[in-house]
Amino acid sequence: MRRLGRSSCIILRISLAMMGRFWDVIRRRIYGTQNAPTSPPPPHTPPRHVLHPPLGPTGLLICWDIAFPEAFRELIASGAKLIIIPTFWTLADCSSYGLSLNPQSEALFLQTTLTARAFENTCAVVFVNAGSPPGDDKSSYCGLSQVAIPFVGALGDETKESSREGMSIVDVDMQVVEEAEDNYKVRADISEEGWHYTYRHQEREGVGG
Repeated sequence: MRRLGRSSCIILRISLAMMGRFWDVIRRRIYGTQNAPTSPPPPHTPPRHVLHPPLGPTGLLICWDIAFPEAFRELIASGAKLIIIPTFWTLADCSSYGLSLNPQSEALFLQTTLTARAFENTCAVVFVNAGSPPGDDKSSYCGLSQVAIPFVGALGDETKESSREGMSIVDVDMQVVEEAEDNYKVRADISEEGWHYTYRHQEREGVGG
């Protein structure tokens, strides 16, 4: 869904009633031209908040938000254990210089970042991206839709290493997320009083220094 040139996404209940709507907060500078400024969010964009569908505490980010660890930290600080990221990400989103070094640079970016976000936040990350249509062998679609979880990495055999359209049906044992938190204690650490690093959500609440 687009409004004023921005991306948005909605989450529906099983009844099809809208559960939440989210706008992308940060647009990638490289869209259209590398010199284009990062545009601000729409007026009155609400802060990210955690929804509570049957899947468990869930946060939603959109596209280029994935590049910012702070976006994930705000959500897990609010209790999210599953983060969903719809995107339209292509190999052509890389600069000509980057492509000259590695034509698959954006795929490398996504694969490594998704795994890192799952580990560093002890959460599951559902990444949903566009793939190339059947018979289109020359497009720059990136694909790679997957569910990334700690300890394991990418799940989704039909799509996790493919740039083509497809669908993976994935069983995610959320106990893996709990075991990862028990091992790394990321969420526990950032919730402690006196946590060294501060984030935007803490500044709004007057916490930290």
